[in-house]
Amino acid sequence: MLSLPTHCSQVVSRLLQHRPARSSPLCSHAHRELSSRPSEARASLLLPGKPAGLKHQRITRRKPLTLASAAESDPATSASVRSTSSDKRQLGIVVTGGTKGFGYALVREFLCAGDRVVLCGRTEARVAAAVASLLEDFPDAELYGIQCNVQSAEDMAELARFSCDQLGTIDRWINNAGVVSEKVPLFEVSTEDIATVCSTNVLGSMLGCREAILTMRAQADSPVPVYHVFNFGFSAWGALFSSSTCSHKATKKALAQLTTSLSEELTKAGVTSVGVHNLSPGMVVTDLLLKGSTPVARRFFNVLAEEAETVAATLAPQVRQVSGTNGSLEYLSLPDAFRRVVTGVPQIINGGRFFDKEGNRVPERGAKYQENGVRKWYEVPAEEELV
Repeated sequence: MLSLPTHCSQVVSRLLQHRPARSSPLCSHAHRELSSRPSEARASLLLPGKPAGLKHQRITRRKPLTLASAAESDPATSASVRSTSSDKRQLGIVVTGGTKGFGYALVREFLCAGDRVVLCGRTEARVAAAVASLLEDFPDAELYGIQCNVQSAEDMAELARFSCDQLGTIDRWINNAGVVSEKVPLFEVSTEDIATVCSTNVLGSMLGCREAILTMRAQADSPVPVYHVFNFGFSAWGALFSSSTCSHKATKKALAQLTTSLSEELTKAGVTSVGVHNLSPGMVVTDLLLKGSTPVARRFFNVLAEEAETVAATLAPQVRQVSGTNGSLEYLSLPDAFRRVVTGVPQIINGGRFFDKEGNRVPERGAKYQENGVRKWYEVPAEEELV
């Protein structure tokens, strides 16, 4: 008879004790004409201590990295490629943190569907490499990239302006950018790391929500939600089985509340064309999941985690087809998690599809990996790998 490791037994016990919560219905969300930005939002775009006229100088120096598609130079080719998906509405989509991991995988799926996409990342080199890689696979795509620090109100406002200029209409805004601190107790985490996690995950998503809603309210009005914003909070049960740090868990719980509260605010404000939703990909084999992970945890990933492209292939169509507001799109349900753990005991004990018994990556033929075991989609300088 197999004996489970302590951590495995705890997970099984929690799964047995916890009952699935009723999934949130995708009810209605809102939109309204925007005459102008609030004075507070306008002020946030100005450089500290500089007159208003100088704000555009910084934008000029920090010119967005616009790697447009081959479709602009060859409209005929573009039309023939897109004719294969003429029965699908092409959307304008913004993805923060879209240069790697799950964000990058989502962008690939959206491009495959013929959507127009803006992605952003923290460094120009990473953005350039990601866009170039994507355009190799989708040469006729309408794809644009821009360097953006989601913690900066000025950068996020510029991302919204840039996206509006390039896409025309923004139908989906996905606040994917996120970070996690070192896997040590909170009292051992530096003040800088705590601030970075909170400002990236929570402040960045709040600023993204604000810019998305301000932009969407200025677009064509609708009595029902037609524009949608997504935050990456925990599902109703996800936090129970996450082994991430408390700072990361706290921000993810906060994002779930942000989604609910913001949806309620929009309804009370009479905004009917914008919906806000939670997007929960579950455990995805990315830098965030593997950072500081132990061999035992990695063996659990064999049964509970998936590659980014696998999850994106399921959730991207749901993002495109979502309706209402305050919905929750989840890749992994509680019953599915239970089934995976029960049937995956051999992989948890002896290693399996992603990691062996010692926690080393089990490579797939032809695939390339970073040192931490995350799959490489494209080559970047070594100093950019974990950025």
